[in-house]
Amino acid sequence: MLLIQYTIQFYLEELEDCYSTKASGTYNANLKTLTLYLSPTNQYQCRVFPTAAVFTIAAYSLNKDIVWVVDNFNYATNTTIVLQNIDFQGAQPQLVEINISSYTHFTIVQLLSLNYQLSALDQCFKSGTAYKLMADEMTLTVVSSGACQLQMFNLKEIQIVMGDFSTQLVLNALTKVLLDGVEVLAFDVNGNFQNYVKDKEIVFSMEGNYVDVMQTPFLSVQLTFLMKVDQLTVQSVVVPDSFIIGYGGQMLSKQGSFPMENEVTMRYTFTSQVIADYAAIIATANQFIFRVSMKIGDSVYTMQQTSTTFDLNRQMIVFKCEGDVICLQNLNKLIAQSDITFQFDLTILTDLVFNQLFVAFVQPYPTCWRNGVARLTSTGLCLTLVRKNVDCIFDQTISSSVILSVRNASSTNLYQYQLTQQMDVNVKTTDYCFTCQTSDCMSNFTSIRTDKDISFLFNASYSTGWVGAPVVKYVEANYKKQEYVTTAIGVIIAVACLTVSVIQMVLFKKKIAVLRKKK
Repeated sequence: MLLIQYTIQFYLEELEDCYSTKASGTYNANLKTLTLYLSPTNQYQCRVFPTAAVFTIAAYSLNKDIVWVVDNFNYATNTTIVLQNIDFQGAQPQLVEINISSYTHFTIVQLLSLNYQLSALDQCFKSGTAYKLMADEMTLTVVSSGACQLQMFNLKEIQIVMGDFSTQLVLNALTKVLLDGVEVLAFDVNGNFQNYVKDKEIVFSMEGNYVDVMQTPFLSVQLTFLMKVDQLTVQSVVVPDSFIIGYGGQMLSKQGSFPMENEVTMRYTFTSQVIADYAAIIATANQFIFRVSMKIGDSVYTMQQTSTTFDLNRQMIVFKCEGDVICLQNLNKLIAQSDITFQFDLTILTDLVFNQLFVAFVQPYPTCWRNGVARLTSTGLCLTLVRKNVDCIFDQTISSSVILSVRNASSTNLYQYQLTQQMDVNVKTTDYCFTCQTSDCMSNFTSIRTDKDISFLFNASYSTGWVGAPVVKYVEANYKKQEYVTTAIGVIIAVACLTVSVIQMVLFKKKIAVLRKKK
């Protein structure tokens, strides 16, 4: 039997001058992409290319040709074409030729120039970088963008700067690294970091003693990834999108700050989760350090209160200047300006041993009133508030649980008692009256008549906080005396009116008598 074998060869027709000689390209070694910048000449014979074309990259320094299929090709309109998964394997060829072909035709494009680049090192990670600082550990969480494969493969060290404190996390075989929640080796057997995988979450952990640095007000953090490529050290600087200090959850469900001329009152409500998690620890602790820090421009000022006891249900604390000139100056700036940031924190210790730190960045809402004046009435106490020339947190009438807190300003930092009343609050309303329903309530308010250092705080509750005003002056110390005076003045006026009436009647009778005599 005779076997006849046929070989069929397809010969492609070359099309010349389909592109200008100004073609160029850019190769990204991290992303492994080759971007071509082409200028079609729009020759009639070149329009035969279909919507799919094969791009073959050839260069003398490459071990083999690289092929990429473009399935949405349009000869006339495609001037920028991105070829993916193009790996030059460290080579940097200067003479590169591109063969664009279909089933029937092909054309050759020689790149006039080919630029080489690495991705911008500020794009190594996606948004969502998180940094958490605890008393004995710091953790850094990043999500790879895949844009820095070459550099991150050679990652050696992470520098961490927190305020005036800095440390280095030098990666080694024992460094704790998690990839998508699973603990992995930091390096492979060749000392390369292979955990930089696109879209994967990477967690770096470092143990240490960070109690002191945690308590730095307005602590900022900057992370620098150091990588060594071809004996050259390159770096990627990252500022975390979120920064957690101490307790990782939400500390306060409501908060409000009320600055006065010589003190700042913080009103707050702990979340139910904090109360549930830390009630037992707080019950056995014996030192509680409260601080409020104010940042005005680049200046930071901190006021502190220390106590041996603490009630989680306690909702108010006062920080006083105690005659400190710098403190008074800062409070004056605080009252005059609106561009201010507050940090409120609580450190819990047992026998000087650190237990926990809570930090909350308090949103300073502009108060609606500058201050107020209180006056005693027969049924309670009324306030007249002075409106502040700023936008109020609410610009309409709200039904609010309004609290009037009372304390002796010179002897304590705690408010002795308070009166809560539901009422309509509006920034245009200046007068508010609190009515006592019990004899104890009235007794508390009447006792303030002889107390020259009495201090009030008026605050109205809304969805996420409080807004209010300090009541800095008390007038009409004895409403009964005022009533007596008012009654006495009324009697005098009545007697005067009666006397005038009698005189008028006598004069009228005399006129009548004179008229009768004339008749």
